[in-house]
Amino acid sequence: MDTPLDVGVRAINGLLTVGKGQRIGLMAGSGVGKSVLMGMITQNTEADVIVVGLIGERGREVREFIERNLTEEMRRKAIIIAAPATSHH
Repeated sequence: MDTPLDVGVRAINGLLTVGKGQRIGLMAGSGVGKSVLMGMITQNTEADVIVVGLIGERGREVREFIERNLTEEMRRKAIIIAAPATSHH
């Protein structure tokens, strides 16, 4: 990567600079703010296309992420890849 990408989160921009085209993995336990951080990055990054992968989330969480964190404008330029967790009873 040779071109920095402003993701709109000062701590990331200053300490963990992201490059244009770079993939970012965001992994943590439940309830620690992954969706909030991902929403901040998604809303504040200026890009023609935004790709968000939601892997292992429950179907309800995927829907809530889209409804809470993506404006109508963001939804038009977003590609959401969701592989919801399966529950085995």
